[in-house]
Amino acid sequence: LHILVHPSFVLLTRAVQIQYVLEYVTDTPPVPVVVCDGAGRAADLIAFVHKYTSDSDEQAQELDQTILTALFKTQHLSPPDQLSLALTWNRVDIARSEIFVYGQEWPLGALDEAMMQALELDRIDFVKLLLENSVSMKKFLTIPRLEDFYDTKHGPANTLG
Repeated sequence: LHILVHPSFVLLTRAVQIQYVLEYVTDTPPVPVVVCDGAGRAADLIAFVHKYTSDSDEQAQELDQTILTALFKTQHLSPPDQLSLALTWNRVDIARSEIFVYGQEWPLGALDEAMMQALELDRIDFVKLLLENSVSMKKFLTIPRLEDFYDTKHGPANTLG
């Protein structure tokens, strides 16, 4: 695997592991990844997905669902990791149908982290989903958390400074 790290993106050539791409695009802040078509294995799959999804939104949605569902099953991602990936891809429908299933146990604080990520990424549908699934705004919105949110570059752009 050859990796070229540039201040604004990462270039992966040769055989790419999906896990590397997942780590970069789900990092805070997300790091753009350039994948070379024809490099082999996962790189070709990712390049194909990009090419395929640029044709039609409906096809892209179906392909997203297929890829995310396959990633969830083959990479044995934990529910918090699955939720983070669905948040990154902005697929609340997949989160609702594949992640928030009856009886799902969540580690302490996992949904709070997801709520913070949803707020930072301005994913209103995810905020609603998390509120529907036991995140309490009264408990979530602590003074330290609000200070953290507004003191970072991730907070809203219209803050007074």
